[in-house]
Amino acid sequence: MYPGEIPLVNRNFYELNPLILGQENCTSGHSFGPCIRNYTLLHYIQSGKGILRNESGTHRVQAGDLFLILPGQVTTYTADKNDPWSYIWVGFDGKRADSLKNLNSYVLPYPHDTFFHMLKAKELTNTREEFIVGQLYILLAYLNAEETPALGYDRLAADYIRANYMKDIRIEEIAHMVGLNRKYLSKIFKTHTGMSMQEFLIQTRLEHAVQYLRKGETITSAAALSGYRDTFHFSKMFKKHTGLSPRQYQKSLLTP
Repeated sequence: MYPGEIPLVNRNFYELNPLILGQENCTSGHSFGPCIRNYTLLHYIQSGKGILRNESGTHRVQAGDLFLILPGQVTTYTADKNDPWSYIWVGFDGKRADSLKNLNSYVLPYPHDTFFHMLKAKELTNTREEFIVGQLYILLAYLNAEETPALGYDRLAADYIRANYMKDIRIEEIAHMVGLNRKYLSKIFKTHTGMSMQEFLIQTRLEHAVQYLRKGETITSAAALSGYRDTFHFSKMFKKHTGLSPRQYQKSLLTP
């Protein structure tokens, strides 16, 4: 384990699977590599500057940038002698990690505080990896966003909901995370999805609730796992959107 690294358990998540996370204040001229990794690695520069070297050449990196290292790449990165960098790093694999292979640059400005949020995982125990996955969804949604800024914000919000549907999330929280006014974000979201964020959250929760019931979870458990603390409210919403109560749906699964 490296200095400043936060211990993680490899949970083998399918889409995004965090492997390493940490923070380091580098000394003058500190260098790492050449090295090859079998996972995707991102560094966010908090302060200072340095250089990334890979097969495509030499890339200068400064505070506010992130740099990307892909699986199988030979890379070396070095802190500046006069202004050495401090950075946060996160390494992960999974199906969605492959999307970063399509980026046009290995160094990109990153104006959000996602990496700082990731470090809060240190305060968690049982849900540390799940929390990081939620932040990775936000990070990848931004990096993979299309050129239209509005569409990028729409995807950020949608991915945040998909990653956190089981929690007591609020629209104000999503708007704050994205960095937009709630009213403006709501307008963008509905324009691109045809539904409000609240409707999208309900739809996402109920889609997962159906899957939990199909796997044999009890109604109370399916409700809790889908983000509903009140079983009565869950049953009401479930019937409104499926036409069946959770119990009726359970019985339908037993019908040959």
